Amino acid sequence: MVFPSILRTLGFWVLISGMAVYVYSNLERSNEKEDIYYVYLEGSRILKGENPYERVLGSDMLHNDKFSTYFPGIYLISASIQVAGYDDFEGWHEVWTILNIGILFLIGLLIFLDLEKRSSLLLAIFGLIILYFHSYSIIILRINHIDFIAILFLVLSLKVIERKPLLSLVFFGLSLSMKHMAIFAAPLYLFTLRDSIGWRRSFTYCVAGIGLPIVVFSLPFIIWNAQGFFKSILFSATRLSGSHFKTLAASTLVGAEGLIGKLPMLLLFFIIYYLNYTRKIGIRTGVFLILAVFIGFNSVLFVQYLIWPVVGMILMLPELYRAVAPGTSYLRKP
Repeated sequence: MVFPSILRTLGFWVLISGMAVYVYSNLERSNEKEDIYYVYLEGSRILKGENPYERVLGSDMLHNDKFSTYFPGIYLISASIQVAGYDDFEGWHEVWTILNIGILFLIGLLIFLDLEKRSSLLLAIFGLIILYFHSYSIIILRINHIDFIAILFLVLSLKVIERKPLLSLVFFGLSLSMKHMAIFAAPLYLFTLRDSIGWRRSFTYCVAGIGLPIVVFSLPFIIWNAQGFFKSILFSATRLSGSHFKTLAASTLVGAEGLIGKLPMLLLFFIIYYLNYTRKIGIRTGVFLILAVFIGFNSVLFVQYLIWPVVGMILMLPELYRAVAPGTSYLRKP
């Protein structure tokens, strides 16, 4: 009876994905030069022999001028698409659009199978509908930003952490290499793995697994211009507040900018770390809380950030399901 069950599960995914295709076909994409244009531009600069991280040199580290603030992974993908022959922005953008939608459907399949296995088919359907039809997902497709590829590797990381911890950490490192939105979740991996492989091995795995893809992508640029690279990556922590919204972070209202303004957020992060360290919450719940706090307290807030806690919430559902299911324990056992 296993095969009919698999067909039933895939049938639901295909049906809901087909509905999503219809919805997305009616989407009018933004004609403005959104942030994705600058991802294309940095890839073009790399192919011309220009270092994308050098532009930050000489800046005051407060005011943004579309500096290269991501790790190099996403810029190298941008350059690879151009090497494949799509070197003008319009052609490049069409290819990226197809890739972006395909990545979203792959995320949907992974999450659907994960929720169906760890909780129930009904909860899997619920999570898939949230992912595909949430306004924040549709916004990402409209502006065609890079978040889905980073989210894909985060989903893969959390999916395999119990069975293949080192691979999980490599996936997490790949996520950060595309966009380091989930970087503050890194300690959760250390605390989670210590129960199954011990502190020393857990620390070694975290450094090696997370660091491997980041170092592989970053080392050429560090050798090229170390100061420019590190200043560009750190710029996100020092820049002045900015937003696509009229809402303001509490720190901004009292004039706290830069690292000082991020202290309340960091305090909440440490509370989450403590809850995970003491086994009060699982890693998925911890990741969701990290992302939710980041969105709510970071003084820099843009519309593409908002999809992250939504995905975090969906991934958390199995832990919530186990918390209330009769005869089961809330605590995960890696």
